[in-house]
Amino acid sequence: MIYISTFEDLEFTPGVRKKIYSQSRWFAHYTGENTHIILTKNRATFWQVLTAGKDILFSEKLFDVNGIFEKSRYYRKLLGVLPRLTADSSLRFKVAYTRTVVYDKHLLNLLTALKKEGFKIVLEIPTPAFVKEYINSFPKGWYKLFNFLLYHKKIYRLADLIVSIGEMSPVLKGLEDKVLVIGNGIDLNEIPVIDPPKFEKELHLIGVANVAYWHGYDRVIKGLWEYYRKTPGKKVYFHIVGDGPELPRLRKLTKKLELEEYVVFHGPKHGEELDKMFEKMHVGIGALGNHRKKLLTTSELKIREYCARGIPFVSASYDPDFPEDFPFLLRIPSDESPVDIQKVISFYKELKKTHPDYPLLMRKYAEEHLSWEIKMKPLVERIMEMR
Repeated sequence: MIYISTFEDLEFTPGVRKKIYSQSRWFAHYTGENTHIILTKNRATFWQVLTAGKDILFSEKLFDVNGIFEKSRYYRKLLGVLPRLTADSSLRFKVAYTRTVVYDKHLLNLLTALKKEGFKIVLEIPTPAFVKEYINSFPKGWYKLFNFLLYHKKIYRLADLIVSIGEMSPVLKGLEDKVLVIGNGIDLNEIPVIDPPKFEKELHLIGVANVAYWHGYDRVIKGLWEYYRKTPGKKVYFHIVGDGPELPRLRKLTKKLELEEYVVFHGPKHGEELDKMFEKMHVGIGALGNHRKKLLTTSELKIREYCARGIPFVSASYDPDFPEDFPFLLRIPSDESPVDIQKVISFYKELKKTHPDYPLLMRKYAEEHLSWEIKMKPLVERIMEMR
């Protein structure tokens, strides 16, 4: 299999990078064959090889991606690399797995070339409501929407299998026979379990994301404003970790509501630095604004990571991986109402009382339901049937 991440700089999207590596490892694990990844890093394109049960063994820089017409150049050079890869008889490529939500003539040309080389095409849609994201991202998103309307039918016809993450994307109506819906997974080996932090006079909330409007973090900030207008029994802090287009608006809102002491913007954090930060957190904040892009069902990576770390969390969307009676999740309305901070405090206080060992219980649930090992098995089985 060859796994192509189409024109994303994965240095700036570490969550996506981790997902691609994890998926590739489990492809290799289940099939016993190498998975070869072509991805973009630091505006250069790399070919990386993973082998079942092992980490990256080989990485070769194929070409630089730069200049005003870099996307066109990227795809042209990628097409130029394919003959070199397929000429190696030891590789015996059979399947091309492509992750994308950008549909244009470049992708169409790439998939057409792969098809001519005899590949089976698997197309992943990582975000079911991506068309809504286009509409809400003017003008760049509208250009993507225009290209989608021109090319998506031809692209979907080329696909032998379409993988929709979380729920059936509305754009796939009529293609149900070639669609497989799976949930997102996590790599448990990279996620340590926390020790429960002390809970006395303070409660610390954390939201980790490439922050966009659909994360709904403004609902937490407005909830804090309402909470501090009364006589608060505890100090509550909201820690926002990551970059993203929504940060300027959130900073402005925080300043307007005079909450600079209680809303802390940390910027991007990774590795041990992020692990240490999680050790001080009581409750994780999931996406609270998916309704803004008409997404009712979610398969959010971040709340899966919260669960694996043993951090109870708040969510406003339905997620099929977490049952209605899941005790470590506080569900709030999927609307524009401010988060009821007192309800969050009560939720955590009660959880500490009823499940004092909650981090271990949450980790056990993640191991049994949320790992990529579990999520990838039906996908691999479907792909193997195509061969």
